[in-house]
Amino acid sequence: MDRAATLALFARGKEAWNEWAASMIASHRALVAADKWRFFAQTQYPCEVIPLNDETREWMSDSIGQFAEQEFPTAPDFAGFVFPGAALFTSARFPQGARFAGAHFHHGACFNGAIFGGPADFTNAEFASEGTFMLAQFAGEARFSGARFMSGEVEPNMQGYCWFEDARFAAPAMFDGARFAGNALFDEAQFAAEVEFTGAQFGSFFSLAQTRFGGPVRFAGASFPDRPDLSSTSLAQPPVW
Repeated sequence: MDRAATLALFARGKEAWNEWAASMIASHRALVAADKWRFFAQTQYPCEVIPLNDETREWMSDSIGQFAEQEFPTAPDFAGFVFPGAALFTSARFPQGARFAGAHFHHGACFNGAIFGGPADFTNAEFASEGTFMLAQFAGEARFSGARFMSGEVEPNMQGYCWFEDARFAAPAMFDGARFAGNALFDEAQFAAEVEFTGAQFGSFFSLAQTRFGGPVRFAGASFPDRPDLSSTSLAQPPVW
């Protein structure tokens, strides 16, 4: 969808949105079953996915949630929304914060450069394929408690990667109980207040290169394939393991 169609559907509420999302998910599965889901993924930078037939091209276009650069004057409530295709919130502005608790991003979400002026609630949100928050700014509490970054069914699939590189957190950041199936990159992120990774599960690479922690950071009960390298990380106090 384009921006106008996206905003119009969002204004109709969660029930109408999720009915549309369910139809798009069913449509994608039908294309896969009929062997009509065809694309070429260019792996060299800049990455690009090129649909190879009209059916794939139309689904990729029709399934987009286009909120890029949108400013929300009041805190939007996307709790429980299902996004069937790419959810684009690139450089979106949320002066009063936003709620995405329990949202399901069926084919990834991009919040690169987004600005949250109030609390950002992603409790129990599910990011299938990938979730990107590079250069995002969080003025209020950022809550990702129980969030899941996991593999998705729509190809190409980034296997649950997440990027928080260069993100800025001015208030507490909560990742307690979150699950990261793919690489979790927090390189050069800055945390001014406390950070909770208590009970988080990391299935792959967890990077904190040149990350800055201005408050306490807790990893108690977290599980890692390998203990994270904190040699280039700036810590205001020793982490709690």
